[in-house]
Amino acid sequence: MTITKDDFNAYERVRRLGVVNMFDVRTVGQLSGLTKPQIIAIMKEYRTLNVLFTRQEQASVTIQAKETQ
Repeated sequence: MTITKDDFNAYERVRRLGVVNMFDVRTVGQLSGLTKPQIIAIMKEYRTLNVLFTRQEQASVTIQAKETQ
């Protein structure tokens, strides 16, 4: 799955609001426009994505994430 900098930034905007439990994937998806698999992938690889997207001019990252049911 590819996570773009825009995807990560959408997730971050919701996280920084501080009013949503980030484990409430449905609400996070409604507010960010991200899909459940994208949100879970960002959550699992948050530290790596944060480093890549905030410290470097990276446009997107392809990550291997197990499919969730």
